[in-house]
Amino acid sequence: MKRILYVEDDPNLAVAIRKQSNTPILFTSSLEEDYHLEKGFRHINSDYIRKPFGIKELKLRINRMLHQDITQHPGRQQYALGQFTFIPFEHSLLHQDNHIHLSYYENEVLLMLCRHIHQFVSRDNIIRDIWQVKEPALKEPSYYNIITKLRKLLQRDPRIKIECCLRSKVRLVVE
Repeated sequence: MKRILYVEDDPNLAVAIRKQSNTPILFTSSLEEDYHLEKGFRHINSDYIRKPFGIKELKLRINRMLHQDITQHPGRQQYALGQFTFIPFEHSLLHQDNHIHLSYYENEVLLMLCRHIHQFVSRDNIIRDIWQVKEPALKEPSYYNIITKLRKLLQRDPRIKIECCLRSKVRLVVE
């Protein structure tokens, strides 16, 4: 049976664990400093969640960790977006020397847009796939908040745009 270790604010414990096992590690913390976030993501096959967190996000992260193939280095999947590097496994955007943490849903929406870069993706499909709901209208406000936040983050590079088509489709464009 596959297990996940829960580690609270102690990356040193993760170092000791990694010497003996590749068991997935889930860090939880109420600390807001990016330093702690970066220390947590230095470890292969780990994830980091800030308190307070919702039970749905916790379950989604645990399920992802339980079902991912740890024989492949998950941190290798990266997307070059102009001046940004998007690292989905770390839930982060790197811009110059800034490490920007993304929430679970921000990360998943950006990942879907990256996988379909320059192609329009249906808003309803994004909501159904990411939020796992049958009725997309229930999560439209959350979706629009995330699109707005991603636009604000990515506006540091004018070559990157998130475009909408009649408010029903969206695409990521990198010139």
